[in-house]
Amino acid sequence: MSNGINAIKGFEYQATVILDRLFEHFDRNGPTARVRPEGIEDLDLYWTEGAIERRHYLQIKKPREDNDGHLKPRPWTLSEAITELLPNTIKNLRGNQFEQTWIIGDAVSDELRSLLDGGANAPVAAAEAYWTAVHLLLRNEIIDCEKLDTPQRNKILCWRPVVDRQAQPADVLSTMTEAFREEVSNIGASSAISERC
Repeated sequence: MSNGINAIKGFEYQATVILDRLFEHFDRNGPTARVRPEGIEDLDLYWTEGAIERRHYLQIKKPREDNDGHLKPRPWTLSEAITELLPNTIKNLRGNQFEQTWIIGDAVSDELRSLLDGGANAPVAAAEAYWTAVHLLLRNEIIDCEKLDTPQRNKILCWRPVVDRQAQPADVLSTMTEAFREEVSNIGASSAISERC
């Protein structure tokens, strides 16, 4: 299937989801409801509650298909969500009380589901998934921003922290940070990477 047809199918899926969400948004929020398709995310919903402006961002991903247009029943992994969804979510929600929703046309892996279901208690309730997510977010940022030679890059890509699921979140973070700094030093990468941790 050509990329053009695939893109059109993605727009159709988004349009259907957006239309459904618009009806709900305007019914619930009445005259203060405003929207912006293709704003910060695929759909940005705005409204006022009391004197407070509210925002809800929606990222919409159609079901995955193979080159012939057949559905590929493969769940979203934690790694894929961290690479494709979470960075913008963090940017959108930093320092405010806004909301973000991912509408994805596929199932999610058990690991990703445990992280999402853990909510604010994820560092304890889904410790392994949560700390893996923290590690992958930092690792991806470093790989994108730092000048690493190929062996250094490969070593950082392969390194995984050991997570003590019984430890308190602050202790896990401290241990992971120190272990990552040690790994950066061992591979001879820039000390600027260690300072980012």
